[in-house]
Amino acid sequence: MLNSRRALLGAILAGPALAQGWSPSGPMRIVVPFPAGGTTDLLARLYAQRLTETMGVSVVIENRGGGGGSIGADVVAKAAPDGQTLLFHNLTFSTTTAALEFAGRAPHSIERDFAPITLGANVPMMLLVGAQVPASNLAEFVAWARSQTPPAFYGSTGPGSTMNLMTEVLKRDAGIGLEHIPFRGAAPLVQEMLAGRIAFGGDQLSSSLVHIRGGALRPIGPPAAARAGAL
Repeated sequence: MLNSRRALLGAILAGPALAQGWSPSGPMRIVVPFPAGGTTDLLARLYAQRLTETMGVSVVIENRGGGGGSIGADVVAKAAPDGQTLLFHNLTFSTTTAALEFAGRAPHSIERDFAPITLGANVPMMLLVGAQVPASNLAEFVAWARSQTPPAFYGSTGPGSTMNLMTEVLKRDAGIGLEHIPFRGAAPLVQEMLAGRIAFGGDQLSSSLVHIRGGALRPIGPPAAARAGAL
C-alpha cells in the first residue's frame, strides 16, 4: 500500500482510481534521479501536472542526478514511507541497483524499499554518434572505432546503466576499444556529444530528436528491432 511503503512512480495517470483509496495529507514531491532536460525529467513534469489536477495538492519535481540514478533513488528510499515522496525512474533502475548489489555497495533494495505503481511510458532508446563520426550504422561505427588511437570516448548515465552494459558487451564482442565517461544524466551527455567530445552514446528519442533532425547527432540504430516511426 502507498501509505505503508515507499512509492516507485512509473506513472500515475490512473490518478482517479488511486484517489479513491488514498489521499495525500500535504504537498507531494517526485524525485527524478537525473538532471533537468532529459526524457525522464520531461515525462515526470507531465505527470506532476496531472497529479496536481487529480489529487488537488501541489507536486514538486526534485532533480537529484548522479550514480546512474542511485542517488535520487536513495533519497526516496530514506524518505518517510507515507506515499508522498515518489520516484520517477527509467529502465536503468534495475540494472544500476543490481550492479551496486554485485559490488556490495547498494544503499537500498528494490524489493524492500520501493513499491511499484505502474509503467509510465515506452520511449525508444537510440544509439547515437556525433556528427564528426563517419558512420551511419553500427557496422560502420565499429570499423571506425577500431581505427581510433587512442580509443574514442563513449558516454552513459553511469556504471550499470543500460547504455554502459550494452556498450561493454559491444566492446567485448566486436573487439573495439572505447573509453567510458559517466554522466549524471542524458541531458549533459548529449551536450558533450554536441560539443564533439563524446563520440558515442545513447538517449531516448523524444529528447534527442531535434538534434537528429538538425544533423548534429546521427542515429546508428535503436537497440530494439523496430525502427522508430519518428525517423
